[in-house]
Amino acid sequence: MTVALCMILGIDLGIGAGIFAGATTNTPALGAAQAALQTLPNISGSKAADSAMGYAVAYPFGMLGIILAMVLVKSYFHLDVPLELKSFQASRQAGREPFARMTVRVINPNLAGIPLSGIPHLGTSGVAVSRLRRAGETEVRLALEDTPVYPGDPLLAVGPKDDLKRFQMTVGEESPEDLTLDSGLLTSRQVLVTRTEVVGKSLGELHEHYPFELKATRLTRAGLDMSIFPNLHLRFGDVLWLVGSKGNLDRAAEVLGNSIKELNLVRLVPLFLGMALGVLVGCYPVSMGNMPAPLRLGLAGGPLLTAIILSRIGCTGPLLWYLPTNANLVLREFGIVLFLSCVGLKSRTHFVETLVRGQGFLWMAMGAVITLAPIMIISFLARMVLKINFINLCGLMAGSQTDPPALAFAHAMCGSEDPSIAYASVYPLTMVLRIAAAQLLVLFFTS
Repeated sequence: MTVALCMILGIDLGIGAGIFAGATTNTPALGAAQAALQTLPNISGSKAADSAMGYAVAYPFGMLGIILAMVLVKSYFHLDVPLELKSFQASRQAGREPFARMTVRVINPNLAGIPLSGIPHLGTSGVAVSRLRRAGETEVRLALEDTPVYPGDPLLAVGPKDDLKRFQMTVGEESPEDLTLDSGLLTSRQVLVTRTEVVGKSLGELHEHYPFELKATRLTRAGLDMSIFPNLHLRFGDVLWLVGSKGNLDRAAEVLGNSIKELNLVRLVPLFLGMALGVLVGCYPVSMGNMPAPLRLGLAGGPLLTAIILSRIGCTGPLLWYLPTNANLVLREFGIVLFLSCVGLKSRTHFVETLVRGQGFLWMAMGAVITLAPIMIISFLARMVLKINFINLCGLMAGSQTDPPALAFAHAMCGSEDPSIAYASVYPLTMVLRIAAAQLLVLFFTS
């Protein structure tokens, strides 16, 4: 669309690349386009300034256009936002089985004397058995892998509801007893993983090094409950649900860290090392075909891609690739303020003159078309053909334009932060593609 409009309106594609970046509210794309312009022969320095001017003119409606698109879609389809939110949350909950507890009495005679680890399919079912009591006894004991079971024993199992039902059908019958009410010396505790030495290790490896008599029943990561498996690797900030004696739980907490202070600590060495690695990745040239200059991810795409990879790795030796949420928010807001200030300062000289006497209003109209046309087409197709929920659609719109203010508006309009899920899903790919597209505009089409 940018190429076609530039050809029809007689606008240089160097300026068009700036309008493209402003219309899609993507500053890294502007930086990539300017860097690509500087690599071309016989291109004056004013070209980069003109592209920045095109960006500055198109940017205001770029931000407002996404918000306008959300309002237009909502009005056209007469959407009830609270109803859409309720439907969205119900669909999310349907795909995420809630964890539950169930007391199961052993009835199956084939299980007499069989250790817990020998119960068919228990190791792969996602169910954890934490407590048991012998038939006719009052003492509740910890259920370990080598603990045998006998008919009549009640077992306390934890896991997703469907998995619990299958476990009950294999073992015996559901019992109304609650083994947590009289557990004797046994207790349960949530322990936070904050020690660098255990990050990345599996639960099986930890059990070999620290053979405490404990039972892990589930793990919570980023608000999501997960079943326990021996090959499950720990990440910084995980919460382990453990059952055992107070002494063993204290020792496990010492091994795992269990420190709120560590969780909120900003580690500057990994932060700046990650930035440096991101800059190196962004500067790496990628040659494609017969292009006159190579593509680069730039100073935004490089750190973005590096951050995704490092956060997936989690920990490298003593370096922990983790940034607390509060520090993340501060850096993000501070960065946005700096960026907007720099754009304003850099374009102040000729902005009004370009807008009033030059082609500023033409550039602004072109930017408005580039902002609205694609996003409206995709939004209507997404709603009419794919039946995408409006909550997801708002996140998709904001993420497709890599625009945090639009996401904030979506949060306010929907009364929820759920649009962030779709926003975060599309943002990284959109960012990288915008950076590449801006350079391709310059390298392929600029005369």
